[in-house]
Order: sequence, then structure tokens, then C-alpha cells
Amino acid sequence: MVKFGRHLQFYLECDELKSGASKPYIVPYKDIRGAIGESQESFQQLWLESLKAVSDDYTQRLRLLWQQIFSDLFRFSGQDQNLLRGLPHEDAVQLYLSTMSEKRSRDLLAN
Repeated sequence: MVKFGRHLQFYLECDELKSGASKPYIVPYKDIRGAIGESQESFQQLWLESLKAVSDDYTQRLRLLWQQIFSDLFRFSGQDQNLLRGLPHEDAVQLYLSTMSEKRSRDLLAN
């Protein structure tokens, strides 16, 4: 069995070194685990709060990713914006990769 907690701890410690970047929500598994013996209500409340926080964080990050992709395409692709609106996501990614530099494409996913 893999000790996933160590991976999370390493990630959290390395993430503290980043400045200015928005930090992803990490589910506090140890805190939730500590509530298991207390009561089902407290465990369930902690779990649902974490589920909502991580779902909101994921949705926000995904929305920002697509905003950045389409913003860059509108600005740098040289194509008519009306042609780009409503472009399926798969096509937008292909166009993004063919339009943007490799560094910009990597940086998009790193943020």
C-alpha cells in the first residue's frame, strides 16, 4: 500500500515555496480521519465541507483554464473571434497547441 499522506505532505511543503500562485485545495484527510470515532454527524459534516471545497476549487480552476485558453486564442491566433466562439474544447486545445509556443503551453498547465 502506498503512503499517500506522505505524498500530500511533500506537496504541501513544496507548495509553500511558491509565492503568488493560488494554492489548490487539499482535503485534510487527517482531520477527517480524526472525526471517525467521534460521531457520524461530525464526520459527515467535515466530509461534506471538504467535498464542497474541493469541488468548488476544481470548478474554478477548470473555468480559469478555459478562460485563459480562449483569451490567448482570441489575442494571438489571428483568427476571427466569431469563428473561435463555440469551438469544441478538443479543437480549442489543438488550435492552442499549434498557435502558442511550447513554453506558453506548459506554463498554462503549471498555473
